[in-house]
Amino acid sequence: MIQTIIVPLDGSGSSERALGVAASLSKRSGASVILFTDNEPGVPIDVDAYMDLAATRFGITAEHRSSRSHDVGGSLAAIAANHCDSLIVMGSRGPTGFDEVIIGSVTAATLHATDAPVLLLGPHLADLSENDVFYENIIMCVDGSAESEAILPAVQQLAQAIDARVTIVQVVDLEEVERAKGALREPLNELVYVRRLAQTLIDQGVRVTYDVVHDARASDAILNFSRTQSSPIIAMATHGHTGLRRVAMGSVAMHVVRRATCPVLVTRTAHDERSGVAMQQPPETS
Repeated sequence: MIQTIIVPLDGSGSSERALGVAASLSKRSGASVILFTDNEPGVPIDVDAYMDLAATRFGITAEHRSSRSHDVGGSLAAIAANHCDSLIVMGSRGPTGFDEVIIGSVTAATLHATDAPVLLLGPHLADLSENDVFYENIIMCVDGSAESEAILPAVQQLAQAIDARVTIVQVVDLEEVERAKGALREPLNELVYVRRLAQTLIDQGVRVTYDVVHDARASDAILNFSRTQSSPIIAMATHGHTGLRRVAMGSVAMHVVRRATCPVLVTRTAHDERSGVAMQQPPETS
């Protein structure tokens, strides 16, 4: 179960929308809330008063943390490491034109620094008409790899915390399916994999359904599927060829966060340099 929700505030509308989502999750789960700010330009000097006002606006009480290190990712990771079963909730912003390149350096630095799940709110998040938003569906996205399954523990925690239903979705390229069928002697049952993952959650008391979607573009399929669900949260692991050391995310996760109208729950896979496994990194830019 999620016990602590951590929200970085920087005075922007994006970060305060994140607090609104965090407040809703806190009220439903009973998790405590910690607010963090790095005292960057634009944040009021009296940060305690600022954070108190923000918390009061959403009807919650919260602990305060602040820093002048200008290492937001590292600070958030340290707070999460000191609190079991924590969740970081943050708005995801980046410079103009970052659409196909990065999600935002602070977001990427946070994902790289922490083992905690991060709930990201992209620039197209649907307007919150009320402070309390009832998220009732979690769409867990997998691709058949062990890396993609790294999201499962975070999905279980969040689903149990807010009593949400989980739909496990695998996106499969139809041409690849046809090639696989041609190479097999027995008929291919596409649902075996997602059914096995579903059973893992069912055994933990989580309500689960599952589906396989045929599409050559995984990110588009995930976004389209999310639009068929009521009040969803998309959940996926970041993995692939770009890594997370600097400012890039896995391409599918990047595309989904950038365009989703709902929150996206993300976890970093263990396959980076911290685990001793080399990953290809994005080229240095001048």
